[in-house]
Amino acid sequence: MAPAASKPPGSPPQGCGSAPQPARRYLELIALYKKLLAEQRSKLEAQQERLEIGLIKLRSSAGQVAEMQAQLKDEQVVVDNKKAETDALLVQVGQESSVADEQSELAAIEEGKVMLTLTLG
Repeated sequence: MAPAASKPPGSPPQGCGSAPQPARRYLELIALYKKLLAEQRSKLEAQQERLEIGLIKLRSSAGQVAEMQAQLKDEQVVVDNKKAETDALLVQVGQESSVADEQSELAAIEEGKVMLTLTLG
Protein backbone atom coordinates (compact mmCIF):
# COMPACT_ATOMS: atom_id res chain seq x y z
CA MET A 1 0.00 0.00 0.00
CA ALA A 2 1.24 3.50 -0.86
CA PRO A 3 2.00 5.99 1.86
CA ALA A 4 -0.62 8.75 2.31
CA ALA A 5 2.04 11.47 2.29
CA SER A 6 2.72 11.04 -1.46
CA LYS A 7 -0.61 12.60 -2.44
CA PRO A 8 -1.09 16.39 -1.90
CA PRO A 9 -4.11 17.36 0.13
CA GLY A 10 -7.18 18.57 -1.88
CA SER A 11 -6.14 16.85 -5.08
CA PRO A 12 -8.73 14.78 -6.92
CA PRO A 13 -8.60 11.05 -6.51
CA GLN A 14 -6.57 9.22 -9.09
CA GLY A 15 -8.46 7.62 -11.93
CA CYS A 16 -11.41 9.97 -11.54
CA GLY A 17 -10.59 11.84 -14.76
CA SER A 18 -12.53 15.00 -13.89
CA ALA A 19 -11.36 18.53 -13.39
CA PRO A 20 -11.43 19.95 -9.90
CA GLN A 21 -14.79 21.49 -8.91
CA PRO A 22 -13.58 25.13 -8.69
CA ALA A 23 -12.02 24.94 -12.15
CA ARG A 24 -15.16 23.39 -13.64
CA ARG A 25 -17.35 26.10 -12.13
CA TYR A 26 -14.99 28.76 -13.39
CA LEU A 27 -15.21 27.34 -16.93
CA GLU A 28 -18.98 27.18 -16.66
CA LEU A 29 -19.07 30.83 -15.58
CA ILE A 30 -16.87 31.79 -18.51
CA ALA A 31 -19.16 29.91 -20.92
CA LEU A 32 -22.21 31.56 -19.40
CA TYR A 33 -20.53 34.97 -19.64
CA LYS A 34 -19.69 34.36 -23.32
CA LYS A 35 -23.29 33.35 -24.00
CA LEU A 36 -24.73 36.44 -22.24
CA LEU A 37 -22.17 38.67 -23.95
CA ALA A 38 -23.16 37.29 -27.36
CA GLU A 39 -26.86 37.83 -26.60
CA GLN A 40 -26.32 41.40 -25.43
CA ARG A 41 -24.07 42.16 -28.38
CA SER A 42 -26.74 40.83 -30.74
CA LYS A 43 -29.42 42.99 -29.09
CA LEU A 44 -27.21 46.08 -29.25
CA GLU A 45 -26.38 45.47 -32.91
CA ALA A 46 -30.10 45.14 -33.72
CA GLN A 47 -30.82 48.40 -31.86
CA GLN A 48 -27.94 50.13 -33.62
CA GLU A 49 -29.22 48.97 -37.01
CA ARG A 50 -32.74 50.18 -36.17
CA LEU A 51 -31.40 53.58 -35.10
CA GLU A 52 -29.25 53.90 -38.21
CA ILE A 53 -32.28 53.15 -40.41
CA GLY A 54 -34.22 55.78 -38.45
CA LEU A 55 -31.46 58.33 -39.01
CA ILE A 56 -31.46 57.61 -42.72
CA LYS A 57 -35.21 58.16 -42.85
CA LEU A 58 -34.92 61.38 -40.84
CA ARG A 59 -32.23 62.73 -43.15
CA SER A 60 -34.30 61.80 -46.19
CA SER A 61 -37.35 63.51 -44.70
CA ALA A 62 -35.32 66.62 -43.89
CA GLY A 63 -34.19 66.77 -47.53
CA GLN A 64 -37.75 66.41 -48.75
CA VAL A 65 -38.92 69.15 -46.39
CA ALA A 66 -36.21 71.48 -47.67
CA GLU A 67 -37.29 70.80 -51.26
CA MET A 68 -40.93 71.41 -50.36
CA GLN A 69 -40.07 74.69 -48.64
CA ALA A 70 -38.22 75.90 -51.73
CA GLN A 71 -41.15 74.86 -53.91
CA LEU A 72 -43.54 76.63 -51.53
CA LYS A 73 -41.56 79.87 -51.82
CA ASP A 74 -41.71 79.68 -55.62
CA GLU A 75 -45.42 78.93 -55.62
CA GLN A 76 -46.11 81.62 -53.01
CA VAL A 77 -44.80 84.24 -55.45
CA VAL A 78 -47.21 82.96 -58.10
CA VAL A 79 -50.09 82.94 -55.62
CA ASP A 80 -49.33 86.50 -54.51
CA ASN A 81 -49.27 87.66 -58.15
CA LYS A 82 -52.57 85.92 -58.89
CA LYS A 83 -54.10 87.43 -55.74
CA ALA A 84 -53.04 90.91 -56.81
CA GLU A 85 -54.52 90.32 -60.27
CA THR A 86 -57.75 89.04 -58.71
CA ASP A 87 -57.99 92.04 -56.40
CA ALA A 88 -57.53 94.39 -59.35
CA LEU A 89 -60.15 92.47 -61.31
CA LEU A 90 -62.57 92.70 -58.38
CA VAL A 91 -62.11 96.47 -58.25
CA GLN A 92 -62.72 96.69 -62.00
CA VAL A 93 -65.83 94.49 -61.77
CA GLY A 94 -67.11 96.62 -58.89
CA GLN A 95 -66.64 99.80 -60.93
CA GLU A 96 -68.27 98.28 -64.00
CA SER A 97 -71.09 96.97 -61.83
CA SER A 98 -71.81 100.46 -60.44
CA VAL A 99 -71.71 101.89 -63.99
CA ALA A 100 -74.13 99.17 -65.12
CA ASP A 101 -76.42 99.96 -62.16
CA GLU A 102 -76.42 103.66 -63.12
CA GLN A 103 -77.18 102.81 -66.74
CA SER A 104 -79.94 100.47 -65.61
CA GLU A 105 -81.49 103.26 -63.54
CA LEU A 106 -81.24 105.66 -66.49
CA ALA A 107 -82.82 103.05 -68.75
CA ALA A 108 -85.65 102.57 -66.26
CA ILE A 109 -86.25 106.35 -66.19
CA GLU A 110 -86.22 106.50 -69.98
CA GLU A 111 -88.59 103.55 -70.14
CA GLY A 112 -90.92 105.32 -67.75
CA LYS A 113 -90.81 108.48 -69.91
CA VAL A 114 -91.53 106.47 -73.04
CA MET A 115 -94.43 104.68 -71.37
CA LEU A 116 -95.78 108.01 -70.15
CA THR A 117 -95.50 109.50 -73.62
CA LEU A 118 -97.26 106.52 -75.18
CA THR A 119 -100.10 106.62 -72.69
CA LEU A 120 -100.57 110.39 -73.05
CA GLY A 121 -100.14 110.55 -76.74
